[in-house]
Amino acid sequence: MREIRVQDIINICGGSLLCGDKNDILENFKKDTREIKEGDTYIGIKGENFNRK
Repeated sequence: MREIRVQDIINICGGSLLCGDKNDILENFKKDTREIKEGDTYIGIKGENFNRK
């Protein structure tokens, strides 16, 4: 499997890095904020069953 780095996400989203290292490798992804642990990457999903307030 291909390594995903912070720089890859920045490029895809057209974003910019505010802090951290653009060469860090992202390994664990979570879409539920209740399950996030240190080192995980949160992926926000917008939709009918997500993004509730």
